[in-house]
Amino acid sequence: MNRRSSDVLGGRRRGFRVPVARLIAAWTAGAVALPGLAVLAAVEVLTPAAFDAMGLVGLGAVWLLVSAAATALVAWRLSAVLAKPGDTLLAIKRIDGETSPVNRDAIHAAYRGLDELLVRSAHEKNGRISELARARDSARVEGEARADFFAGMSHELRTPLNAIIGYAMLLAEDAAEAGESATARDLDRILQSSRHLLRLINDILDLTRLDAGEVFIDRSVVDVSAMVETIVDGVADEAARSGSAIKVHVAPNARVMLGDGGRLRQCLSAILGNLLETHPGRGISFDVVLADGDDARVEFRLSDLDGRMTAAAATALEVELAQDAGGQPSSLDSAVLAMTVARRLSVLMDGSLITEPASEGDVFVLSLPLSASLGTLGDPAEPAFAQVTAPANDKAASRTVLVIDDDEPTIDLLDRWLSSQGYRVLAATNGVQGLEMARAHSPQFVILDIFMPGQSGYEVLAEMKADPALRNIPVIIASSDDNRKLGLEAGAAEVMVKPLSRQRLHNVLDVLGEQVTGDLLVVDDDPDVREIVQRYAVQAGLSVRLAANGEEGMAMAREQAPGAIILDLCMPDTDGFAMIEALARDSSLSHVPVMVLSQLDISVREHARIQKAGHVFHPKWKSSPTEIVENIKTMVAR
Repeated sequence: MNRRSSDVLGGRRRGFRVPVARLIAAWTAGAVALPGLAVLAAVEVLTPAAFDAMGLVGLGAVWLLVSAAATALVAWRLSAVLAKPGDTLLAIKRIDGETSPVNRDAIHAAYRGLDELLVRSAHEKNGRISELARARDSARVEGEARADFFAGMSHELRTPLNAIIGYAMLLAEDAAEAGESATARDLDRILQSSRHLLRLINDILDLTRLDAGEVFIDRSVVDVSAMVETIVDGVADEAARSGSAIKVHVAPNARVMLGDGGRLRQCLSAILGNLLETHPGRGISFDVVLADGDDARVEFRLSDLDGRMTAAAATALEVELAQDAGGQPSSLDSAVLAMTVARRLSVLMDGSLITEPASEGDVFVLSLPLSASLGTLGDPAEPAFAQVTAPANDKAASRTVLVIDDDEPTIDLLDRWLSSQGYRVLAATNGVQGLEMARAHSPQFVILDIFMPGQSGYEVLAEMKADPALRNIPVIIASSDDNRKLGLEAGAAEVMVKPLSRQRLHNVLDVLGEQVTGDLLVVDDDPDVREIVQRYAVQAGLSVRLAANGEEGMAMAREQAPGAIILDLCMPDTDGFAMIEALARDSSLSHVPVMVLSQLDISVREHARIQKAGHVFHPKWKSSPTEIVENIKTMVAR
């Protein structure tokens, strides 16, 4: 309320107007009565005879005195009336120009009620804020406790399985070399059961994370063709054992999409694994098509000729899990559990997992959005370079691998695996010892666990990256912690989850250790990215030139054509797409392969544009250095 309103509504005016009225009354009475009394007193004292003769004047003076007294009484009563707010009316002028009387008591009562309401509301608001702050702190503590629980469970369950699977593989190889077929078959059953148990553990942990809201969906460009090929290759041994043939077809307009590649791979692997388990010896059709309609969606269609396991069964199991007071299903089927996780992940990705009836049985249909309002894409061309296999590494015998892990069986397994490949293996059981050995021996590679007593693996990795003598050593995280993103952001060359795959570990070491020759041009305005790419490229034997923007990069490329270019899309002066177009127009540079390494959230159409030009795309900070180096070597060696 402003100052003028407060004057009108009483506070100032009641406190100021009444004393003024009384002062005026007293002044008026004094001004009239006191001079008359003074004159009469003077006449009587000085000339008593004259006073007797002034009867008329005396009467006049008396009259004036009485008048002054009456005036003072009226003024005093008027001030009393003004001082009584209950009888006082104010006139408020409305917007339309009319005036309305307002009772002062009503106004004061309303404002007193409003003041009390505001004070009470402020107290209530402060109380709610305090409650929300306490709830936030409690949720943060609970979230940290859940994360610790998941990490601990993952470590305690996966680490023993790593030893079981690893030693079973070693014994199976020894039995095969010795010609003990019966022993080899028994060990193969141990391996199959162990892998089955691992899948069950992973699904239970994922289902628990889903219930706790701890699963988050990433969004990046997914190369559908490459992903499907990887999935099929991953189950090749299982398909061969079951006698099942997998027929794959990816439509040309469905080879690229936006989504979470890791979660999508998990869903498709669960469906395909279920099909291999439920009908061995029968063919499986794996089709990827772009569905017609206003909302462009990619459909992954896998034929289930048996029809034993359906998405409806997964839904029934989820309801059963929710209704069971003990939180345990009445019948635990690993295939049903995997499909439950897949269906719930599909919903998180704004998609669906359903079954459709077909002439020969049910068909699983995993439907996911392609991208918002992009329509049908053209047929992207195949990459201009072919996948090649680098020659075998002849220098493996001279290479040293430092294993930092507190689990003795893991150290023993890695020692036996790597020694058979010609590597010299050093071992440390904690971070402090590992750092000392790294400084003393300067190993070519470090295989690092995360959960260790004392320093964690992340703390060891941070100390290595801060040490100029150790920062260039490639570090491979091998742990039960499945947070790949955190490991890559910490500076790891690759992140592997226990139980370890022997073949994949060898592939990673081969990619990082094999030497190639060639010239690489890195065009990126981020000095950290330039430094990381240069470090790994130089270790691979490449010569590297660096440019901070597109204009500088084009000048370097025209000066000497590189074997390959790594290019960011978002740069000052010239963006990446403009440089790609400039390279295509230059006949001396149009053949140079380009790897787009960018954190820009590109659309499916932009990705198809990159692919159609014969180049590849890697999302920055999501692709591991191992994946980047592998592609660089492929491009340079084409």
